Amino acid sequence: MISVVIIGSGNVAKHLIHAFSKIDNINLKQVYARKLGDESLMKSNIPITNDLSLLVDADITIIAVSDDAIADISCDIDGPVASTIRSSTIADPFYGYDPQTQSETTFDDKNAITVMAVDNLPCELPKDASEDFGNEMLSKIIPSLLISDDEQIIANATICKAGDLTPNFEYLRNYVNGN
Repeated sequence: MISVVIIGSGNVAKHLIHAFSKIDNINLKQVYARKLGDESLMKSNIPITNDLSLLVDADITIIAVSDDAIADISCDIDGPVASTIRSSTIADPFYGYDPQTQSETTFDDKNAITVMAVDNLPCELPKDASEDFGNEMLSKIIPSLLISDDEQIIANATICKAGDLTPNFEYLRNYVNGN
């Protein structure tokens, strides 16, 4: 079961909630909405919060915010994205940018562009991926190598055996032959 948190409560978020509710192996754990009380969200029986500090952990967090929001993963301050005037953090990922005054404001200000400019965000993805990869290695690959390869994991992943391509990788034949 994959756990999911959605940040946002607009049309995209509502469509995601609707689609995910039809998928058996997805557990929609929580929705973040700036303003509580949206009737269509309340009917979904999914926990809703308007406090980012109360977001629960999930396998996947989807940021589905409106067009007046920018996610700048480069976090190049004073660079090509004018609204990136400082970096934000994983714990406090959003701030507001007022394009009229070109200054920071609260992210929920009616004139604000919401900015997410977490400077170490690209590092978070490899960290999660590394942890998941390590867990899969420990639970599936190592036992297949050391105990028994009943599921043919190692056999199916083997590219060459006895100096030749295995059947699963025969599609590489032209490349191997220099064609």
